Amino acid sequence: MGLSDFGRLVRDALSHLYDVVHLQTHPLTRLVRQEHGASPSTAGITLRQNLLDAIEAVRPSVGTLATSKACRRYQILEMHYIEGMDAPEIQQQLAIGKSEYYREHGEALAALISLLRERWHIAEELPALAGAVDVSRDELAKREAEELCSGMQVESLDLAEAIREVVELLQPLGRQKGVIVSAELAPGLGLVQTDRVVLRQALLSVLRQAMDSAAPGQLELRTRPAADHAEIAIATVGHGTAPPLAPEPDYAVGQRLIESLRGRLHTHRMDGRSTTRLVLPTRVCPKVLVVDNSVDFVALVSRYLRQQDWDVIAAYQAEQAYQLAQEMRPNAILLDVMMPGRDGWDLLLKLRATSDTRSIPVIVCSILNEPQVARSLGADGYLAKPVTQTDLLRALAPWQSGRPGVVATSSE
Repeated sequence: MGLSDFGRLVRDALSHLYDVVHLQTHPLTRLVRQEHGASPSTAGITLRQNLLDAIEAVRPSVGTLATSKACRRYQILEMHYIEGMDAPEIQQQLAIGKSEYYREHGEALAALISLLRERWHIAEELPALAGAVDVSRDELAKREAEELCSGMQVESLDLAEAIREVVELLQPLGRQKGVIVSAELAPGLGLVQTDRVVLRQALLSVLRQAMDSAAPGQLELRTRPAADHAEIAIATVGHGTAPPLAPEPDYAVGQRLIESLRGRLHTHRMDGRSTTRLVLPTRVCPKVLVVDNSVDFVALVSRYLRQQDWDVIAAYQAEQAYQLAQEMRPNAILLDVMMPGRDGWDLLLKLRATSDTRSIPVIVCSILNEPQVARSLGADGYLAKPVTQTDLLRALAPWQSGRPGVVATSSE
């Protein structure tokens, strides 16, 4: 492979600096994996960091005149590839003409490519990369997806949090493409049983493809939880000439990764608007509302339930707890009775007198030994403090699946 081929790959990677899906399947990731030992799942991120480091390395030393060519070349690289500014904007910012801009842009790129050749020990011939270039990008993308899926480490992941992270990650690319992204995440999306990297790459691929379709325009993301799955609807409205959605390499990667999650993906485009529907199997996490004025006790319960797939909601006052019970409809309420102001007994009576909260199981948890009083006022169970993890899990077990039951544990 000659210099021009390597330079072309570097320029392509730089132009997709914030497109992690594109970088993940880029031929240069092979060099990154050889030089840095990066895993297939992190090769795209490592390649981007290498490119950012190389741009930083051409920054002139302290004391260099701001009007010097060295400073201007660095500024061109920073403005164009990191900040996403186009050529006319940069020319205006630096007060230079069109021909001068393109000449210095080319010189800056040449310096950057030379630096990377030296760092990555690039010879005039690179058989390892030459093979990658000969293979179609579509085939390379599929290989990378298969390799990523083969090493999955399954864990319980919050789907809403994963979506938020990917949307935030794509914000710089959205600004660069002129795409306004809005996301409305419904509560209670649930957990996905999968590998964190696979889930992130799948969402990245789908959203990046949708962003291309919208550019410039709008991308609207909405979610809807169901009994055993979550639906993600991605609608795009383009204000310019957007490329039609098609099974391109990045889309093929997303399709394969979503299949590995046992999900489904469907996209169609009509009258300048495209809609993508993504369905992923989920498991809804049961919620327990812990009502106690002690921050330490709430933290203890959270620690006890952290690995048991319970979602702990904290309330430190009776009125706050009553409002949360109506809004969140938890699977169970763990209620302390000794609280300042309105105590737990008042709250228990109010919960039982309200139609929206009457059926929510309540377990009174107190230093007082009053299980009979608790049951006479409508409590479903009683736990004496100090509480052990075993007793807490046993008390909550009947409602872990969301079905009502009877708690047998008490201090009677």
